[in-house]
Amino acid sequence: MSARRWLANERTGLAAAMAGFALLAMVALGYLAVEKLTNSHPVCFIVQGCDTVQASQYSTFLGIPVALYGLAAAVLSFLTVLGWWRTGDRRLLYVPYTLGLISLLVIAGLVYLELFVIHAICIWCTIAGASLILGWLVSVLAVRRFGTAS
Repeated sequence: MSARRWLANERTGLAAAMAGFALLAMVALGYLAVEKLTNSHPVCFIVQGCDTVQASQYSTFLGIPVALYGLAAAVLSFLTVLGWWRTGDRRLLYVPYTLGLISLLVIAGLVYLELFVIHAICIWCTIAGASLILGWLVSVLAVRRFGTAS
């Protein structure tokens, strides 16, 4: 296999992983956003704290559901990952990398609030947060491999 083809396959694998994690985050955050905007109660499984977390004062920021901010980040990451996969433009990698780094800090704060302030865990939030963090970790690998000029 030629070096060029191997790099294209590696890029495809990394892009697929980042896109997959972004899609999973989009599903979870989209669900939470709809539930918050319609004043519905999220279906909770494994743990039973989704209602408590969604009803807390921390579920909105500046009057906007926190899930919408995360959804916007996940959609933007997804779109730029697709752009990088299609074009190979290494500059596009820095969008999911930067968004993931910001998300990591926000998620740490939200997990702290769930555990020590709200005293409830939302499984949808956990799925979204884990997906965003895993996507960021893959983006770190992609940036290390493809982000700088060779």
